[in-house]
Amino acid sequence: MILGPSDTITFLVALLKRISRDNAPEAYVLLLAQLAHAKMILGDDEGARVDIEESSKVIDTLDGVETTVHAAYYGVAADYYKV
Repeated sequence: MILGPSDTITFLVALLKRISRDNAPEAYVLLLAQLAHAKMILGDDEGARVDIEESSKVIDTLDGVETTVHAAYYGVAADYYKV
């Protein structure tokens, strides 16, 4: 069974609903970054922007964020602003 790009979005959105922004903020940001990246691939730049802005808000509230979380956020944000 081959999954299409829209299946990826559906899966990531379903997973995002299961992760709490308050209890696992870093996982939430990582997932939002992946979701934004998938949306950009599908041409949904507005949806990607919304996810990037949400990620930024969460990161701003955290102290001592892991470098992998920063890398995921800044990677997708840089790709977005290139477009």
